[in-house]
Amino acid sequence: MSPFKIVLSFVIVAFLGYLFIPKLSVDLVPNTQLPVITISYSLPDAPPEILEQQATGPLENALSQISRIKNIYSVSGYGQGSIEITFDKDVDIAFKKFEASSIIRQVYRDWE
Repeated sequence: MSPFKIVLSFVIVAFLGYLFIPKLSVDLVPNTQLPVITISYSLPDAPPEILEQQATGPLENALSQISRIKNIYSVSGYGQGSIEITFDKDVDIAFKKFEASSIIRQVYRDWE
């Protein structure tokens, strides 16, 4: 290949690259937060041990079957508790909320 063809090829490729620069998506401040669902519940006048045994434990166990979970964190206090589920970065959070609500309904039916 002659030097002229090499230079001409480089100029054409550089020009095409220049044309596609506006089409690149560059986020100068990317969102680094992971998708999270928080489930809060209450059992009036219940001590944390009873709340853990009757609500937090069964819910956390049932919710752990949802796929692509990165972390589950739960807290049981006097009369109330919460479970926070953190997912992988690229999950469909609306579908995960649907999955979680379906599991909660199923667990609730088992309690009745």
